[in-house]
Amino acid sequence: MSVGVIYSEESSFTVGELSSGIDEYYRVKAAQSSKYRIVENTTVQFAGYTARKVVIEDTTVGKDSSPHRVTNYYVLKGDKLYNVWGYCALANASDFNVNIMEKALSSFEFTR
Repeated sequence: MSVGVIYSEESSFTVGELSSGIDEYYRVKAAQSSKYRIVENTTVQFAGYTARKVVIEDTTVGKDSSPHRVTNYYVLKGDKLYNVWGYCALANASDFNVNIMEKALSSFEFTR
């Protein structure tokens, strides 16, 4: 399991545009492979902001990949887009481990 944060300072779009872009991106990815599945795609409150939560599972097995689950929270804060994410290999995705990852993600807060 791992968690992380990625951000972009080049955000010039609205929450609605972000949601539309996220929907389209994941719809295309799912259409490209039957091994790629969108588990959840919803609007939620995250760290005090409206966010898009997208959970995907990819069961592709290859040289550089193994089956995994990724939880993404996309948050617009000011002029930055944050992607707070958690990754868990499906082999380790017991309810216990997934709950720990979700607790780690839900503990995220902006400090300024």
